[in-house]
Amino acid sequence: MTLPRMKAKQMREMDEKARTQKLQELRTELRGLKTGSSTGYVDNPSRLRETKRAIARLMTVESELVNAKKKR
Repeated sequence: MTLPRMKAKQMREMDEKARTQKLQELRTELRGLKTGSSTGYVDNPSRLRETKRAIARLMTVESELVNAKKKR
């Protein structure tokens, strides 16, 4: 199942609770994909890379927002 890529702009518009929940979901998904990858069963190998990038993107947005609050 391929989900559309979430843009950084969409992530910035989410509230903090929703971003935290999304990050947990992505980490859980990544854990499952890594397990499947190690056992040799993966439906869509590119999903592993997409999930890693989505996690990195979400963490970057979080960092940007925290830094913006500190500067105020």
